[in-house]
Amino acid sequence: MKQFNGQRYHVLGNHDMDRNSKAEMLEYWGMPATYYSFNVNGIHFVVLDANFLYQDAKFVDYENANFYVDSRYRTFINDEQIEWFKADLENTGSPTIVFSHQSLWHYQSGVKNRLSVQKIMESHQDKIICCMNGHDHIDFHHIQNGIHYLEINSMSYQWMEDKYRCTKRYPQDLYKQYPHLANLATYQDALYAFATVSLDGKLLIEGVKSKWVEPSPFSVGMPQGVYGDEISPTISDYEIDF
Repeated sequence: MKQFNGQRYHVLGNHDMDRNSKAEMLEYWGMPATYYSFNVNGIHFVVLDANFLYQDAKFVDYENANFYVDSRYRTFINDEQIEWFKADLENTGSPTIVFSHQSLWHYQSGVKNRLSVQKIMESHQDKIICCMNGHDHIDFHHIQNGIHYLEINSMSYQWMEDKYRCTKRYPQDLYKQYPHLANLATYQDALYAFATVSLDGKLLIEGVKSKWVEPSPFSVGMPQGVYGDEISPTISDYEIDF
């Protein structure tokens, strides 16, 4: 990443705080803040931070794996940030892309208080090109109330529950060295995507397509997943007009 000769921007993900605080991660990545915005060549970009617990009417930053609790209490955007986001969108006249690690639309694993964020974006629908997120390890495009939501797949794997554990993909020594490896349905190639934004009103996504390292998760009984949760070793191509 440091070899890239250009500006680098980061979005905090939940696992960044498995063994660290947000402050430590900001220093490590060289980020200006956990949420921020910037402009490049006439396009406005917003980075959000959904790594908050909400318990006893208080928002608490993720740090040192404190978020491994009941899922009802995690994946929130704090009120201060929501007010900042509202003001940020009001103050820009540029086409905008919104980034978050966790989804701003997903009905199961998305940001718990996403409706507040959605309402803000829908009130500025003419400015929003799309929202992009990772986290769910799926490849999916969803349009809701005129807003495009793009789920960008994991770079390398799909997590499988213990009942689908498999130790036939790699040498046995690796399973002894890495106990969780048996829970990973891995891709043959690392996934990534290039996004090209043009001021004439077009966003192009070009994604890498791969295959499962055999046996595939379906070969060991894992279901494909319902619409909006389907798993695959690919990142699709998209063309979005704005």
